[in-house]
Amino acid sequence: MPAKLKHKRPDPPNPSGLCMCGCGQPTRIAKHTHPLKNILKGHPVRYITAHHLGPRFDYHVDAATGCWIWDRTKCAGGYARVRWNGRIQQASRVMYERSGKTIPEGYAIDHLCRNPSCVCPNHLEAVTDAENNRRGRKTKLTKEQVAEIKQRSGMATPKELAQEFGVGRSAIYRIINGQSWVK
Repeated sequence: MPAKLKHKRPDPPNPSGLCMCGCGQPTRIAKHTHPLKNILKGHPVRYITAHHLGPRFDYHVDAATGCWIWDRTKCAGGYARVRWNGRIQQASRVMYERSGKTIPEGYAIDHLCRNPSCVCPNHLEAVTDAENNRRGRKTKLTKEQVAEIKQRSGMATPKELAQEFGVGRSAIYRIINGQSWVK
């Protein structure tokens, strides 16, 4: 006679308690457990009734960081993608706008948590492309260092500044000539 299989108790499906469609509204508490639907009695359900219809916004919450980690399509850089309004878009932009915030023309979404798969509107900020690039992982200089380079540009050679700040001379020339780190 085969051993009786024990069902593992499902993890809470929605620890944030907010509708996972991106609207940001609180969901109801489940009255019954439905393991196949990932519903656990006494815990928030994933969606407000009918909000799951249409485009799917599936993510799970990282308990350590609070990030809403996208569970669907991602591009090569790990950024979340979703079909929205008939075209493929960044899910972080869609979630940011669905939370009631607007993205000005020409602005990018910066992940304050530094996780490209996160779609939590509280971890996102609309910034200029220049500011987004400055905040990027590959950026070697801070705003303060750039201000110091500009201040000392007449007193030290670009070669000396480049060695001191650990960047190439071309980066120093671009800063001094106003070609990078403008506003």
